[in-house]
Amino acid sequence: MFARIRQHKILALFGLVGALLLNQAQAQPYPNRDISFIVPYGPGGSTDPISRQFASQLEQALKVNVSVENKPGGSATIGTAAVIRAKPDGYTLMVQSTSLTTAQVVYKKPGFDVEKDFTPIAMLALAPMGIFVNATLPVNTVAELIAYGKKNQGKLNFGSSGNGSIMHINSERLALETGFQMVHIPYTGGAPAVTALMANDIQVLTVDIASAIAAVRAGKVRMLAIGSTERLPAFPAVPTTGEAGLPFNPAVWYGLFAPAGVPANVQKALFDEISAMVNDPTYRTDMESKGSQVPVMSGAQFKNMLSIEVNKYREVITKAKIQQE
Repeated sequence: MFARIRQHKILALFGLVGALLLNQAQAQPYPNRDISFIVPYGPGGSTDPISRQFASQLEQALKVNVSVENKPGGSATIGTAAVIRAKPDGYTLMVQSTSLTTAQVVYKKPGFDVEKDFTPIAMLALAPMGIFVNATLPVNTVAELIAYGKKNQGKLNFGSSGNGSIMHINSERLALETGFQMVHIPYTGGAPAVTALMANDIQVLTVDIASAIAAVRAGKVRMLAIGSTERLPAFPAVPTTGEAGLPFNPAVWYGLFAPAGVPANVQKALFDEISAMVNDPTYRTDMESKGSQVPVMSGAQFKNMLSIEVNKYREVITKAKIQQE
C-alpha cells in the first residue's frame, strides 16, 4: 500500500516537473535559436536577393542566425509545401511573391490555400508593373494603344514569363478591360520577354519596371503607364494606370509568411522588426530608385489584400480561360 502511495507521489512529481518544464519552454523569448527563410525558387530570381537582404538584417536585429534555403521545383510548390508542413513556431518562414496568389487560381490543384495555410507577417516591397510597348508602335498613351488595338484586333502580340504568370494575367486583364484582342506569346522569364519586346517580336508587355527600364533608356521601349495609385518620384512624367483610365494597378509584391497557427507573440516580434527595416530611410530610398514602393501594412491588412487579390485573379483567369494542370 505504501509502495503504491510512493509510486503515485513519484508520478505526480514527474507530472509537476513536466508541467514546469513545458511552461518554461513556452515562456522562452522568441527567438532563441536559428531561423530559416525558405525561398521556393532557385538562386538568382527576383525573390532571392530581397530574401537575403532581409535575412541579413533580421539576423543582426534578432541576434540569431537567419539562413536562406532555396527550394525550387514544381512551380514553387516544393518549397511552399515544406513551409506548410513546418511547425508553426516562427523558426521556418517563407519569402514569396505575387506568384503565390496567381498559382492559387491558375492551377487546378495548387496543393495549398493562401487564406488557410499561411500566416502573412508583413509585406517587404511592392513593385508596380508598367505597361510597355515597342518604341516603333505608333502609340504614346494607353488611350492610343486601346484605339490602335481595336483597329488591329488580334494583330498585336503580348509577352509574358509563362502561361498563368502575373505578366500573363495582367496583360489579359488589359485586353479584357479595354476590348481589344492580343496574341499571347509566353517566354521562359521576364528578361527574355523584354528582349522580345525590344526586337518587336511582341509589341506589348506588362512587366515590373526594374526589368524594362534599361530598354526604355535605350530608346527601344516606351512606358505608357505605371500600376501605382500615385506617380513614382523616379518617373514623374509617366501617368498611373488610374490616370490612364484603367480600373486596376498591376504590381508584384514580396512578403514574409509563416505557417498557419503561428503564435501572436511571434507574429508581433517579426512584424515589429520588419516594420523597422522597411521604414529605414536608406531602404526606402533604394527601393524607390528602382521603381518600387514600400507600403507598411499589418499582417491582417496583408491577409485581406491577398484574399481580394485571389478573387480578382480568379475572375480574370476564368474570363481569359487561363489554366494550368
